[in-house]
Amino acid sequence: MTTKTGSTPVDLDAIPPPVPFIVCIGGAAVQVAGLLAVWSQTSAGPCLAAPMACVRSDDADPWGRLVVGVLTVAAFIWAVSLRTDTHSDASIVDRLWSIQPWVYCWYVCFMFPSSARVVLMTALATAWGIRLTYNFAIKGGYAGGEDYRWAVVRHWYPGWRYEIVHAVFVCGFQQLLLLAIAAPVVAAAQSQAPLNAGDALAALVFVCALVLETIADRQQFAFQTAKYASGTKPTKGFLDTGVWAYSRHPNYFAEVLLWWAFYGFAVAATGELNWSGAGAVCLTILFVAPGASADLTELLCSKKYPEYKEYQKRVSRLVPWIPSEERPAVLGPVARAAYLLYFASHIPITLLIDAQAAIDHRYFPEPAQALLDWHIRVNGDFLMGAPPLWFRSVVWGEICLQLPFFFVAVKALYDRDEAAFRIPFVIYGAHTATTMIPILGEIGGSTRLTLIYLPYLLFPLGCVVLFSV
Repeated sequence: MTTKTGSTPVDLDAIPPPVPFIVCIGGAAVQVAGLLAVWSQTSAGPCLAAPMACVRSDDADPWGRLVVGVLTVAAFIWAVSLRTDTHSDASIVDRLWSIQPWVYCWYVCFMFPSSARVVLMTALATAWGIRLTYNFAIKGGYAGGEDYRWAVVRHWYPGWRYEIVHAVFVCGFQQLLLLAIAAPVVAAAQSQAPLNAGDALAALVFVCALVLETIADRQQFAFQTAKYASGTKPTKGFLDTGVWAYSRHPNYFAEVLLWWAFYGFAVAATGELNWSGAGAVCLTILFVAPGASADLTELLCSKKYPEYKEYQKRVSRLVPWIPSEERPAVLGPVARAAYLLYFASHIPITLLIDAQAAIDHRYFPEPAQALLDWHIRVNGDFLMGAPPLWFRSVVWGEICLQLPFFFVAVKALYDRDEAAFRIPFVIYGAHTATTMIPILGEIGGSTRLTLIYLPYLLFPLGCVVLFSV
């Protein structure tokens, strides 16, 4: 929203909606139902089953009361939004977006026993809220008017369709989402575990994401202010410098990463994947799913500015990365296909199989558990069957350090732009080959296991050789 800077008109009739009306409503309804279903399995379950009794009870669960309270607030916001003569006012939720999550965190601070982790999470969420509220205010968010995209949504889904979108997606889903992204503080408050290394990592990622989001928003505001200043004629209508030269949506990337880091505190507190991650999942869908917020912004920009399509080809959509350029190829077609298969297959193997050596297997799908059991039984893999501490540390390195690179490698190889990532390929190869040496040494007496593990030494060594030339 840039009511204090200006806006560029666009022919709405020339832009089709990114998703059909039924998909828009259905997706929001499914996520609402999913969040309520997840929360019904927590301590909030009794309050969701009997909300009036929960409100009247003096000893009702604080988390349950909060869920019931947010449902009430959602209904109230919907009723207040009907005050306009022509259509419901969606801007109310926009004005509350940066305020409600940290308010919920403060509620948890007061309603649950004191915890250093909860205080830290509340402080970080408050810093996020203050920054985003300020950014929204300087763009005119509290001066009246609405985000220009709501007019587009009304054009796509006119009349009663828009009112349903407003009731289900804006007032219903978004209100629950604002609670869901803050819900990890509840899971953390319900745990007595002390602060640990997981909290340090979560805090570091949160702060880094907050800094990136701040830089992206400030650069965008400065550009938009200059763009619509009197007498200024920009060379193009969109920002493609600064952090925006490495990601078309660095603010969205930072926002999603930030709330995944917030969920990381809950994982550190409980020592396991838990129910409070549902908010981060829904937020990711809201921003980056097909037809979601990023696609809507891209659709409008591509219609307003002809140069935007070239920008789309050159710059990463979400994750900040080196812009694509013409570079000499590193791999031939056969080698590129082999490495593409290697990295693409490594993603599900790491997530579903290898990770069971570091994380309780109960949190994995039954087919993944059965496949690992079969591997252990048939191939005699004693490292996966009873992983020693040193092997578990190697697997954690694979999850935390290597897995993110697998996605980068797949994209680079698919785009035939692997030359832009020579150094990351060399680093991955050296790290993985090093970790494979003790593993192969431990299983050296088993020819079958050696043959199974050997490709995970040879391909990384190939990375070191091929990408160092």
